Amino acid sequence: QPASTQLTFEISFSATSIPSGSLELVSYALSSGTSNDINIWIDPSGDLWFRLSSGAATPLGFDARALIDGTQHQLSITWDGATGDTRFYADGSQIGVDTYRVGSSVPWASGAETSMLMFGQDQDAVGGGFDSTQIFTGNIFEVRMFTDVRTAPEIAANVNTYLSNPSADPNLLANWRMVNDGSGLISDLTGNHDLTLYNAASFNSTFSVAENASNGTRIASAVDVTD
Repeated sequence: QPASTQLTFEISFSATSIPSGSLELVSYALSSGTSNDINIWIDPSGDLWFRLSSGAATPLGFDARALIDGTQHQLSITWDGATGDTRFYADGSQIGVDTYRVGSSVPWASGAETSMLMFGQDQDAVGGGFDSTQIFTGNIFEVRMFTDVRTAPEIAANVNTYLSNPSADPNLLANWRMVNDGSGLISDLTGNHDLTLYNAASFNSTFSVAENASNGTRIASAVDVTD
């Protein structure tokens, strides 16, 4: 499958603390890649980081600890590989801009390659290489991935609310709403990449997935994400 030259990642969550290593939101590992092919995390000093294989972008001057207050927040990150333009949004408001990985693309699994997209844990190998200090404890309400750059009005219009018609957007790669449909999976509304729950992760009454394990277990993952 062709690599993506544009990306928007949106995650709606709540948390009350940052572990000693990092609060891990998203980890995508590809067998032919670096195991940090996509990584989003918040470190204990409040810095928010977005990594594609190497280096990282950050919204300078923004203290992400303001989001770790137990209430629902949405982080949105857009990236344009042609220009490297990387924009960060918190609850629909732009919080920073960086230039990162100019002329790059995001690879997806194809052929004999394997991959895993994971929430709540940092992979240092596909589906493994975990560190118990790099975890997520809290609730995840929804995750959306697009293979284009969402505009500021589009992001602001959909903060902590569901897209009205996900199937109408051809650039929507995946959309997971943390709703229990009885299958034990989290269905991808695009029909491509259902998530599997692991370990201490469970559905709760607020239409979210809760992770309360102290030993750094993954919340949910999708195998072999392809564009």
